Amino acid sequence: MTNYLIEKKRSIIKVFLLFLLSFKFINNLFILILKFLPNNQYKDRVPVITGPVAFKFDNIDLIKMYGADNCYIAKQLYWNKGKLRDQQDNLSIKLAIDLSSQAQHFFDIGAYTGFFSLCVAAKNKNIKVVAFEIVPSNLIQFLNNIFINDLVSSIEPRLVGLSDKEGHINIPITFGRGVLETSVALDSDSIEGIKIPTTKLDNFLNSSSGKGVWKIDVETFELSVLNGAKEIIKKTSPDIICEVLSYSTEKNELTNFLKERNYLIYRITKNGLLKLSSLNNITNDDEKDYLFTLRSETDLVNLFKLNIIT
Repeated sequence: MTNYLIEKKRSIIKVFLLFLLSFKFINNLFILILKFLPNNQYKDRVPVITGPVAFKFDNIDLIKMYGADNCYIAKQLYWNKGKLRDQQDNLSIKLAIDLSSQAQHFFDIGAYTGFFSLCVAAKNKNIKVVAFEIVPSNLIQFLNNIFINDLVSSIEPRLVGLSDKEGHINIPITFGRGVLETSVALDSDSIEGIKIPTTKLDNFLNSSSGKGVWKIDVETFELSVLNGAKEIIKKTSPDIICEVLSYSTEKNELTNFLKERNYLIYRITKNGLLKLSSLNNITNDDEKDYLFTLRSETDLVNLFKLNIIT
């Protein structure tokens, strides 16, 4: 179990710098100076006091997101003019949008502030989006993003964790870091926290009619999520975009789970989809998103114009 109140504390220097940047005049001056410097991963972390960040992908409506001061996605969109910093991440969201354009439901598992849900719902006006998030402060910002984009009728956000069993986890009311947390997992353990329920995705069988697309970002607990979703997978054969981290201890079990259901495995890279026979040999997290699908290579190439690397 991870005590996030201990693991996630910032240094005194970082706290002081964030305090200074919370003053609008200082923030605006600092941002003005940074605009003359090249974009990089450190620049993307700087909080920006501004209004909602607007961005637009191909063939979807303009989308707005709050949080250039505390959301790492909104910060990237601000600094990179409506795009994510890394090309493989831009391919992941494009893939989610394109696959979902032909789907009836989209499950956003580990939704954070709703980036994937917002993009998918903006593209496909008829899709049902159900989003799952376990951090209350993230969900609150997600709700504000839903409101500002007028997507209340399209997106159903839920404060619940997905696992292979029923239970609950304790999530801190606040992490005291000035940013919204991106890496809270199902092993959260906080004495001073809120009880967040955990359940199986199979309990949402009625929300999964027709073809489905899923995005999973659950910090090494993806196998637990899938083990709790066997019936829905059998029923809908979803396309799954999933983060898999190199330090996961369940890569072999995850590979076996997918192969037993005839899923193909592709790593999402900046150059296209790299076909893999297994997840066991992952050694770095430079490109950590994967596509699990039953679609043929021909479909991926012809329908979605994807480059397949074999």
